[in-house]
Amino acid sequence: MSCNLYQANFNQPDFQTDTMSNFGKAHQSLNVFKKPLILFSKDPMTGFYRNGYCDVGPEDKGNHAIAVTLTDSFLDFTAANGNNLRSAGLTGGCKWCVCAGRWKEALEHYKKSGDDAATKSVVPKVHLASTHERALDVVSMEDLKKFAADREVPKQLGDREI
Repeated sequence: MSCNLYQANFNQPDFQTDTMSNFGKAHQSLNVFKKPLILFSKDPMTGFYRNGYCDVGPEDKGNHAIAVTLTDSFLDFTAANGNNLRSAGLTGGCKWCVCAGRWKEALEHYKKSGDDAATKSVVPKVHLASTHERALDVVSMEDLKKFAADREVPKQLGDREI
């Protein structure tokens, strides 16, 4: 699936030299299972470092750690809260690394709705094997598992049940 991402919005020349040599290597980054972080998406090229991984380093003040499949409801929610991802060409169904804080805000919005099924899609599904361990600084593993993407490949998860 191509998300027709407008890449010019995401050029980050400050991260193209020294930072890229230090971050973005799967063997250096761990997922929420403390296993090597799995590549998430190259179409669109996602991640704070635009390397396909939901890597988090010291420059990433937003903690873009959570690997999700975007939903239209989440895109509406985040736009209403000041971050219009659609302006960059993202649509429901695109894979994207989102800020742990914004994902948590969506989760809290859903919980306040009284477990309303219509509001549940505001919380995008999480790909745990591609979610950086720093997500756990903000959200619980229990909440991440509740919204885990259906049928992640067990071998990618270290043969753990989700």
